Amino acid sequence: MTLIQIIPRIYQKQAVPKIKKALSEKGRALVVMATGLGKTITSALCVDEEIERGRGVFLAHSNEILKHARNEFKRVYNNQNKPVWRKLVYCC
Repeated sequence: MTLIQIIPRIYQKQAVPKIKKALSEKGRALVVMATGLGKTITSALCVDEEIERGRGVFLAHSNEILKHARNEFKRVYNNQNKPVWRKLVYCC
């Protein structure tokens, strides 16, 4: 797998601290963005600390979306040499 640097878009950079704050204060967060704006990458950028603590579930309504999510998490965390994506539970 060729490693490609993930460069978050401006709105993703702005969303990450807000999502992390919601996760730390409420234990959950909901990311709502239009199709193609990078929800999966945004969520991957937010959950590494939660997954390291043993908490992390990615829910989707189809196996195709789960497969895509797993591949995107791999792209984000392989670039950082972190196997975080392996600890996430993917559920359909």
